[in-house]
Amino acid sequence: MATTLSRPKIDVNSLDPYAFMAVLGKRVIHPGGRRSTEELFDLAHLQDGQMALDVGCGVGTTAIQMASRFGAVVTAIDISPIMLERARRNVQRAGLRREVEVEEGDVLALRFADSTFDRVIAEAVTMFVDPPAADRRSA
Repeated sequence: MATTLSRPKIDVNSLDPYAFMAVLGKRVIHPGGRRSTEELFDLAHLQDGQMALDVGCGVGTTAIQMASRFGAVVTAIDISPIMLERARRNVQRAGLRREVEVEEGDVLALRFADSTFDRVIAEAVTMFVDPPAADRRSA
């Protein structure tokens, strides 16, 4: 008689968004992929020397592109210590420690004064928070 291993039942309603995506087998959370990032860049009209904020920077990929391709000076924030560690490592590998500052931050509790940044990009973070609450914070 063969035995069958069964997976434990998971209550997906109790999972935070990161855990839910992990259950689905996702290691990268990037809705729309590179194409959507390129569309954001087109809409942002990033330029050399602009001050930019990357909210929910994850591993820093978008912040690195903002600095290396467009010459923006980027503050990249995330709430996750794991993402911050990876972002810092990736920024260092890219040789952009002066151009990209990585720090802890929460989209619902930004510490920056109004008009600090010329451009703000919040690429995939809004799916993890209550949209009306996030929108009120950025108004």
